[in-house]
Amino acid sequence: MAIGVLVPVLTTVIGWITKFVDAISASVKWVVDQFQWMFDTLVGHSIIPDGRNGA
Repeated sequence: MAIGVLVPVLTTVIGWITKFVDAISASVKWVVDQFQWMFDTLVGHSIIPDGRNGA
């Protein structure tokens, strides 16, 4: 009887944890993407190299 109650509770808790970790992962990925975009814009492709080269 206890197993019959425990399994759905654990399944629900694991589902919550999975959703929480997915949300944190998505947030971290968004932050990383923003920094990569900023690096590409400033250093990788445009503003700073062009300024240094006199464009």
